[in-house]
Amino acid sequence: MRKPLLMIPGPVDLTERVAAAFASPILPHYGDDWVKTLAEAHAGMKRIFGTESDVFLLPGSGSAGLDAAIGSLLRPGEDALVMRNGAFGDRLVAITESHGVKVTVHDTEWGKAVTSDAVQSELRKKKFAALIVIHNETSTGVVNPIRGIGEVCRRHDVPLIVDGISSIGGMEMRMDEWGVDLCVTASQKCLGAPAGLSPVAVSQRAWRLIKAAQPSGWYLNLLVWQDFAAKWGDWHPHPVTMPVNIVLALLESTKEILEEGLEARFRRHADAAAHLRRSLRDLGFSILADEAVASGSVTTAIAPEGIPSKAISDYFLRERNTMVAFAHAHLKDRAIRIGHMGANATRGKVDLLLDGIRDALRMRSRPQ
Repeated sequence: MRKPLLMIPGPVDLTERVAAAFASPILPHYGDDWVKTLAEAHAGMKRIFGTESDVFLLPGSGSAGLDAAIGSLLRPGEDALVMRNGAFGDRLVAITESHGVKVTVHDTEWGKAVTSDAVQSELRKKKFAALIVIHNETSTGVVNPIRGIGEVCRRHDVPLIVDGISSIGGMEMRMDEWGVDLCVTASQKCLGAPAGLSPVAVSQRAWRLIKAAQPSGWYLNLLVWQDFAAKWGDWHPHPVTMPVNIVLALLESTKEILEEGLEARFRRHADAAAHLRRSLRDLGFSILADEAVASGSVTTAIAPEGIPSKAISDYFLRERNTMVAFAHAHLKDRAIRIGHMGANATRGKVDLLLDGIRDALRMRSRPQ
């Protein structure tokens, strides 16, 4: 199998440094050296999350982190509000309901952002044990205003759980300042590491609520992770065997992110995304997201009339050895999703993609 260029919303291509760290010799997941390595990875992730509170690296996908966050904070029978504006909002609903929590869903049109006013309206109706929302909806390429949502949640004393799976490391998150209580991400997207870890950040208020909830389960129970960190912190500060090489790769990626500088990295992602959107419009595509709330890490583009999305993605893989992703639900046959994350969030990589799109459109326009 040839290695394709991954212009998809994760997993992403690795830099040489991250790939080298991932290929390191196998080391044990305990002992003095490991504890120092893990602490350094935690410290880097705290800066990227924008928190001084605790961070854990859970083995698994971003969905594992969401399951841990939601299942640790909420008790069966409690009420939670999910603000849904895309396909991955369905997953938030499914995970929350799986824990016996009663879910109220507020739907926002695909391509639009959740608004603080909508949150305010819902929170005035009843008392919720938590509000759950996606920062960057990967299915639509829309960014939700977490700062404003957090302000409303604080006024109503409602804990805020944020899915930052496709934003953290490529877009700004100030968890402590914005009043986010639990934030979840994944290693294989904007963080630029291999898949297999879900970093989860936990505020001090969240800890108080989690301790009061006394969640069930073990592997994804954040109290279990906290307990091991406290009791085994100098030797084996986690309850399970850790994927050491993925942690080493994530550590190297956090070093690269912080060396680049968070603001510079966010600008690079935003610039590549804006360049892509402008160019796609010039080629006859329409962008699903309103420009004011368009993502810096993923773009959902609706193809010109008469051009199925599969024809574009098939052409890219066959002729350009490049992968783009299908859209979801009613857009599956009409739109493509393009990831511009990590090392691929550059004008150079975007221009390679655009050259391929121009070729694909020319091929479609030729007489058969």
